[in-house]
Amino acid sequence: MKRLKTKLDSNAGYRWAIKVLDVLTYYVPMFAGVICLFPSHRMLSTLIFPLCVFIHWPRFGWRRRILSLVFWGLFFATLITPFDITFINYPGPPRFVRYIVGYPSLEGTLLLMQHEAVWGGCVRHFNEPEWVLVW
Repeated sequence: MKRLKTKLDSNAGYRWAIKVLDVLTYYVPMFAGVICLFPSHRMLSTLIFPLCVFIHWPRFGWRRRILSLVFWGLFFATLITPFDITFINYPGPPRFVRYIVGYPSLEGTLLLMQHEAVWGGCVRHFNEPEWVLVW
């Protein structure tokens, strides 16, 4: 007696697990990334974010989950690092300078005048860098 195949007999459970894995490796980090990136002014994370979105395209096949986790990990790591990059042109070679937020003190004003610091504005966000790379 031949038995009819049902949805449960096929790889429906496997396909469901793959969909859950896709959601966990792409959509959840993307939503969290947009939430974390929106209020912050982190240039390094902003440059990595399109790579995270691009990696999940179907042409990468089974490697996309691994690459997605690697790039999302790199993205979230750059959100919490104490350094960042900026496109402010300072005289001299590329170097790291202090990132001052708020009303600068006398020492901060002297650092700003000597091009040894960057002023980030008057409002401090939750993940501002301590140092920025200027070129």
